[in-house]
Amino acid sequence: MVKKWLNVVATAALLSTVAVAGCSSGDTGSSSTGQGEAGGGSGAAKELGQIALYSPETPDMTKEIGQNFEKAFKGSTVNIQYAGTNVLVNKMIAEKDNPMGDVWYGGGGFLPFESAKDKDIITAYTPEAIKDWPEVRDGIKIRDKDWKWIGAEVFVLGFVYNTDLVKPEEAPKTWDDLLDPKWKGKLQMPNPAASGTATLTVLSQLMERGEEPGWEYFKKLVDQMSAMPDSGWRPEKR
Repeated sequence: MVKKWLNVVATAALLSTVAVAGCSSGDTGSSSTGQGEAGGGSGAAKELGQIALYSPETPDMTKEIGQNFEKAFKGSTVNIQYAGTNVLVNKMIAEKDNPMGDVWYGGGGFLPFESAKDKDIITAYTPEAIKDWPEVRDGIKIRDKDWKWIGAEVFVLGFVYNTDLVKPEEAPKTWDDLLDPKWKGKLQMPNPAASGTATLTVLSQLMERGEEPGWEYFKKLVDQMSAMPDSGWRPEKR
Protein backbone atom coordinates (compact mmCIF):
# COMPACT_ATOMS: atom_id res chain seq x y z
CA MET A 1 0.00 0.00 0.00
CA VAL A 2 1.34 3.42 -0.91
CA LYS A 3 1.38 5.68 2.12
CA LYS A 4 0.18 9.27 1.86
CA TRP A 5 2.50 11.99 3.07
CA LEU A 6 1.67 15.61 3.86
CA ASN A 7 4.17 18.47 3.92
CA VAL A 8 4.29 20.70 6.98
CA VAL A 9 5.93 24.08 6.44
CA ALA A 10 8.63 24.92 8.97
CA THR A 11 8.07 27.91 11.25
CA ALA A 12 11.53 29.18 10.32
CA ALA A 13 11.83 28.32 6.64
CA LEU A 14 15.35 28.37 5.22
CA LEU A 15 15.94 28.90 1.52
CA SER A 16 18.92 27.21 -0.02
CA THR A 17 20.38 26.21 -3.33
CA VAL A 18 21.42 22.97 -4.91
CA ALA A 19 24.39 23.23 -7.18
CA VAL A 20 26.05 21.64 -10.16
CA ALA A 21 29.80 21.13 -10.19
CA GLY A 22 32.54 19.08 -11.81
CA CYS A 23 35.05 17.03 -9.86
CA SER A 24 38.71 17.48 -10.66
CA SER A 25 42.15 17.15 -9.18
CA GLY A 26 42.75 20.87 -9.58
CA ASP A 27 43.19 21.02 -13.36
CA THR A 28 40.40 21.79 -15.82
CA GLY A 29 41.29 19.28 -18.46
CA SER A 30 40.80 15.78 -17.11
CA SER A 31 39.69 13.49 -14.36
CA SER A 32 40.69 9.97 -13.44
CA THR A 33 38.34 8.51 -16.05
CA GLY A 34 39.71 10.71 -18.80
CA GLN A 35 36.47 12.36 -19.82
CA GLY A 36 37.74 15.83 -20.77
CA GLU A 37 36.25 19.00 -19.34
CA ALA A 38 33.82 18.59 -16.47
CA GLY A 39 30.23 19.64 -17.05
CA GLY A 40 30.03 18.92 -20.79
CA GLY A 41 30.76 22.28 -22.43
CA SER A 42 33.25 21.97 -25.28
CA GLY A 43 33.52 18.24 -24.56
CA ALA A 44 30.01 17.62 -25.97
CA ALA A 45 31.39 16.65 -29.38
CA LYS A 46 33.93 14.24 -27.91
CA GLU A 47 33.50 10.55 -27.24
CA LEU A 48 32.51 10.70 -23.57
CA GLY A 49 32.55 7.01 -22.68
CA GLN A 50 32.28 6.21 -18.98
CA ILE A 51 31.13 9.07 -16.73
CA ALA A 52 31.07 8.86 -12.94
CA LEU A 53 28.21 10.97 -11.54
CA TYR A 54 28.25 11.79 -7.82
CA SER A 55 24.86 12.89 -6.48
CA PRO A 56 22.93 13.02 -3.20
CA GLU A 57 19.64 13.61 -5.01
CA THR A 58 16.99 10.86 -4.86
CA PRO A 59 18.01 7.65 -6.66
CA ASP A 60 15.07 7.90 -9.08
CA MET A 61 15.93 11.47 -10.04
CA THR A 62 19.64 10.71 -10.39
CA LYS A 63 18.89 7.64 -12.49
CA GLU A 64 16.68 9.71 -14.80
CA ILE A 65 19.43 12.33 -15.21
CA GLY A 66 21.89 9.60 -16.19
CA GLN A 67 19.50 7.93 -18.61
CA ASN A 68 18.63 11.20 -20.35
CA PHE A 69 22.33 12.05 -20.68
CA GLU A 70 23.03 8.67 -22.26
CA LYS A 71 20.20 9.27 -24.75
CA ALA A 72 21.51 12.73 -25.63
CA PHE A 73 25.13 11.59 -25.99
CA LYS A 74 25.32 8.22 -27.70
CA GLY A 75 28.22 6.07 -26.60
CA SER A 76 28.23 7.50 -23.06
CA THR A 77 27.58 5.46 -19.93
CA VAL A 78 26.71 7.19 -16.65
CA ASN A 79 27.77 5.35 -13.51
CA ILE A 80 25.93 6.80 -10.51
CA GLN A 81 27.58 7.10 -7.10
CA TYR A 82 24.82 7.92 -4.59
CA ALA A 83 25.44 9.15 -1.02
CA GLY A 84 24.65 12.04 1.32
CA THR A 85 26.21 15.40 0.42
CA ASN A 86 28.75 15.43 3.24
CA VAL A 87 29.71 11.82 2.55
CA LEU A 88 30.38 12.70 -1.09
CA VAL A 89 32.46 15.76 -0.16
CA ASN A 90 34.61 13.66 2.17
CA LYS A 91 34.94 11.00 -0.54
CA MET A 92 36.14 13.57 -3.07
CA ILE A 93 38.58 15.07 -0.58
CA ALA A 94 40.00 11.59 -0.01
CA GLU A 95 40.22 11.08 -3.79
CA LYS A 96 41.80 14.47 -4.48
CA ASP A 97 45.12 13.08 -5.70
CA ASN A 98 43.38 10.39 -7.74
CA PRO A 99 39.84 11.64 -8.50
CA MET A 100 37.32 8.98 -9.41
CA GLY A 101 34.36 11.29 -10.17
CA ASP A 102 33.62 13.37 -13.26
CA VAL A 103 30.48 15.31 -12.33
CA TRP A 104 28.89 16.22 -9.00
CA TYR A 105 25.25 17.23 -9.05
CA GLY A 106 23.10 18.36 -6.15
CA GLY A 107 23.38 18.88 -2.43
CA GLY A 108 21.82 20.63 0.54
CA GLY A 109 22.79 24.29 0.24
CA PHE A 110 25.98 25.90 -0.96
CA LEU A 111 28.10 25.32 2.17
CA PRO A 112 29.39 21.88 1.05
CA PHE A 113 30.34 23.41 -2.30
CA GLU A 114 32.19 26.26 -0.61
CA SER A 115 34.08 23.62 1.36
CA ALA A 116 34.82 21.73 -1.86
CA LYS A 117 36.09 24.95 -3.43
CA ASP A 118 38.38 25.59 -0.45
CA LYS A 119 39.74 22.04 -0.79
CA ASP A 120 40.26 22.56 -4.55
CA ILE A 121 38.30 19.48 -5.56
CA ILE A 122 35.94 21.15 -8.06
CA THR A 123 36.65 23.07 -11.23
CA ALA A 124 35.00 26.14 -12.76
CA TYR A 125 32.33 25.80 -15.42
CA THR A 126 30.04 28.50 -16.89
CA PRO A 127 26.98 27.12 -18.73
CA GLU A 128 26.25 29.19 -21.82
CA ALA A 129 22.54 29.41 -20.97
CA ILE A 130 23.17 31.22 -17.66
CA LYS A 131 26.41 33.08 -18.33
CA ASP A 132 24.69 36.38 -17.43
CA TRP A 133 23.52 35.23 -14.00
CA PRO A 134 24.49 37.58 -11.15
CA GLU A 135 26.21 36.16 -8.10
CA VAL A 136 23.31 37.23 -5.84
CA ARG A 137 19.64 37.59 -6.73
CA ASP A 138 16.91 38.81 -4.36
CA GLY A 139 19.31 38.42 -1.45
CA ILE A 140 20.08 34.77 -2.27
CA LYS A 141 23.50 33.66 -3.46
CA ILE A 142 22.78 31.68 -6.61
CA ARG A 143 26.29 30.95 -7.87
CA ASP A 144 29.92 31.06 -6.86
CA LYS A 145 31.75 34.22 -7.95
CA ASP A 146 34.28 32.03 -9.79
CA TRP A 147 31.61 29.69 -11.22
CA LYS A 148 32.82 26.77 -9.11
CA TRP A 149 29.17 25.94 -8.31
CA ILE A 150 25.80 27.00 -9.71
CA GLY A 151 22.43 27.10 -7.94
CA ALA A 152 19.75 24.85 -9.43
CA GLU A 153 16.92 24.74 -6.89
CA VAL A 154 15.40 26.70 -4.01
CA PHE A 155 13.67 24.67 -1.33
CA VAL A 156 12.09 25.08 2.11
CA LEU A 157 13.07 23.02 5.12
CA GLY A 158 10.23 21.36 6.94
CA PHE A 159 8.89 18.00 8.05
CA VAL A 160 6.24 15.52 6.90
CA TYR A 161 3.91 13.05 8.56
CA ASN A 162 2.13 9.90 7.47
CA THR A 163 -1.57 10.69 7.05
CA ASP A 164 -2.46 7.00 7.41
CA LEU A 165 -1.16 7.06 10.98
CA VAL A 166 -1.59 10.65 12.14
CA LYS A 167 -4.72 12.78 11.94
CA PRO A 168 -4.24 16.39 10.75
CA GLU A 169 -5.40 17.81 14.06
CA GLU A 170 -2.86 15.63 15.91
CA ALA A 171 0.11 16.43 13.65
CA PRO A 172 3.00 18.55 14.95
CA LYS A 173 2.72 22.15 13.75
CA THR A 174 6.06 23.53 14.96
CA TRP A 175 9.59 22.25 15.56
CA ASP A 176 8.98 22.37 19.31
CA ASP A 177 5.97 20.08 18.89
CA LEU A 178 8.41 17.35 17.84
CA LEU A 179 9.66 17.20 21.44
CA ASP A 180 6.27 16.05 22.74
CA PRO A 181 6.78 12.68 24.53
CA LYS A 182 4.06 11.11 22.34
CA TRP A 183 6.47 11.25 19.37
CA LYS A 184 9.35 9.49 21.14
CA GLY A 185 10.60 6.63 18.97
CA LYS A 186 8.37 7.68 16.08
CA LEU A 187 10.56 10.31 14.41
CA GLN A 188 13.37 10.07 11.91
CA MET A 189 15.68 12.63 10.36
CA PRO A 190 18.86 12.39 8.28
CA ASN A 191 22.23 12.37 10.01
CA PRO A 192 23.72 15.90 9.76
CA ALA A 193 27.20 14.39 9.55
CA ALA A 194 26.22 12.78 6.25
CA SER A 195 23.36 14.84 4.84
CA GLY A 196 23.81 18.42 3.63
CA THR A 197 20.09 19.08 4.01
CA ALA A 198 20.18 17.93 7.63
CA THR A 199 23.18 20.21 8.20
CA LEU A 200 21.03 23.10 6.99
CA THR A 201 18.26 22.02 9.35
CA VAL A 202 20.67 22.24 12.26
CA LEU A 203 22.06 25.60 11.14
CA SER A 204 18.57 27.06 10.66
CA GLN A 205 17.60 26.17 14.22
CA LEU A 206 20.87 27.52 15.63
CA MET A 207 20.23 30.79 13.79
CA GLU A 208 16.64 30.92 15.01
CA ARG A 209 17.25 29.93 18.63
CA GLY A 210 20.84 30.92 19.30
CA GLU A 211 23.76 28.53 19.63
CA GLU A 212 23.30 27.17 23.16
CA PRO A 213 19.47 26.89 23.07
CA GLY A 214 19.76 25.41 19.58
CA TRP A 215 22.09 22.61 20.66
CA GLU A 216 19.92 21.93 23.71
CA TYR A 217 16.96 21.54 21.35
CA PHE A 218 18.79 19.03 19.17
CA LYS A 219 19.96 17.01 22.16
CA LYS A 220 16.30 16.56 23.08
CA LEU A 221 15.24 15.96 19.46
CA VAL A 222 17.83 13.20 18.95
CA ASP A 223 16.35 11.38 21.95
CA GLN A 224 13.03 11.32 20.11
CA MET A 225 14.45 9.59 17.03
CA SER A 226 13.97 5.96 16.08
CA ALA A 227 16.67 6.24 13.38
CA MET A 228 18.96 8.78 11.72
CA PRO A 229 19.82 7.50 8.21
CA ASP A 230 22.57 9.03 6.09
CA SER A 231 20.34 10.75 3.52
CA GLY A 232 17.10 12.71 3.43
CA TRP A 233 15.16 10.21 1.32
CA ARG A 234 15.84 7.18 3.52
CA PRO A 235 13.47 7.67 6.52
CA GLU A 236 11.06 4.75 6.38
CA LYS A 237 7.51 5.26 5.14
CA ARG A 238 5.53 3.43 7.79
